[in-house]
Amino acid sequence: MDITLLGEMALVLADRARNRDPITYGELSRRLGGAVAPESLGKPLGALSKRCHDLGLPAMSSLVVQRESRIPGDGYREVAELYGCSETEVEAWWGFWENQLQACYEADWSPLLRSLGIAANEPEGTHERIRIGEKPTQSLEALIEEALTSSCRGSGGESEAHRQLKTYVCGRPDALGLHSVADMFMERRFVSGDIVDIMFVGADGYAVVEVEIEGERETLEGLFQAVKYRALLEAELTLNRSTKSVEAFLVAYDIPAVVAEAARTLGVKAIKVDRESVAYPVNVEVG
Repeated sequence: MDITLLGEMALVLADRARNRDPITYGELSRRLGGAVAPESLGKPLGALSKRCHDLGLPAMSSLVVQRESRIPGDGYREVAELYGCSETEVEAWWGFWENQLQACYEADWSPLLRSLGIAANEPEGTHERIRIGEKPTQSLEALIEEALTSSCRGSGGESEAHRQLKTYVCGRPDALGLHSVADMFMERRFVSGDIVDIMFVGADGYAVVEVEIEGERETLEGLFQAVKYRALLEAELTLNRSTKSVEAFLVAYDIPAVVAEAARTLGVKAIKVDRESVAYPVNVEVG
């Protein structure tokens, strides 16, 4: 197995573990510059977890999940067996993976990185700035085409990173430039059955907020979700003969320039929040 590829993969996954934020097979493939297709990641992930096992570390592949189900693919069973889990019941596999995922969040990955020839004394956050072989930014047209031809957006469980960011925004409407909020609803349901992450209510109008983490595809989809939620709320207000306005927001830790430009065109406010601001004083940038 190409040790350079394993090193690139370990850097990406170490960052996600530090941020307690699992990654999908598709996003991991994109972070590797497309060097390995999503459906072919099983072999290198298995090799990486074998190295983790030999070093007494949790299985790093536990951080990689399917977009729809938010759990690892079928190949993860081999990793579970490597770590001594021989049960075949779904519940047993699920419990093993949950324990491994939590262990990944707490692990010190320095021994693994050293074994792959990566300096173990790099300052915290250095890995986040390294993007070995990262795929170049796509055009808006290419991103839309990818979204239209891919599988449907999953309805799997919410990641801890998403929950933390959403909770932070709920308590800090001022981070969005909203200073006269009278009420707030988290996961507000529309008549259509769609559910928006956050809705703020002000004296003169409303604000709907779609929360994403990062990624070109993810934030583009989030942008279109924000547009949809704005239209749904406007429809409800029209039927109630209300003339109050509705603003739409897309919030993420990183919003690519191509998505930020599309947001401006569609009248959606794109807000980037520094990861540290979720736990420390706010630092936001309007895209």
